[in-house]
Amino acid sequence: MRATIYFDLVTYWTPKDSLKTFEYLEKGHKMSHNNLYLKGMYHAKKGYYYYSKGNLEESKKHYLTADYLLNKISKNQESYKTQSDIWNNIAVIHQIEDEDEKFVEITVNKAIPFAEKAKDNSRLATLVALPFW
Repeated sequence: MRATIYFDLVTYWTPKDSLKTFEYLEKGHKMSHNNLYLKGMYHAKKGYYYYSKGNLEESKKHYLTADYLLNKISKNQESYKTQSDIWNNIAVIHQIEDEDEKFVEITVNKAIPFAEKAKDNSRLATLVALPFW
């Protein structure tokens, strides 16, 4: 799918060039049509962009929209991986805001279970070790 390639380019360009980031974000969005996974990816990548720029409230808004859309998809490994990333980033936002208990709660109750559903052992190992850093 070309839309997923555009969304991968968003990840690449976010720390380097905001104009290219938004160009690829919008190209991917235009190709999403009624595909819930792609619409979820659009919001996840937009959340990542705002997260990287320090706009944590806007980031959370897009992450939660992405999670809402991806929750409508049943038994999709890629969706679960994305949701694990989303909830890990939301947990880190809470940690940045000095809400360490919320960080641990979200990691344990959201990010880790989605990594388990995705059967992604490397992601799971990273998340399990994360609260102990």
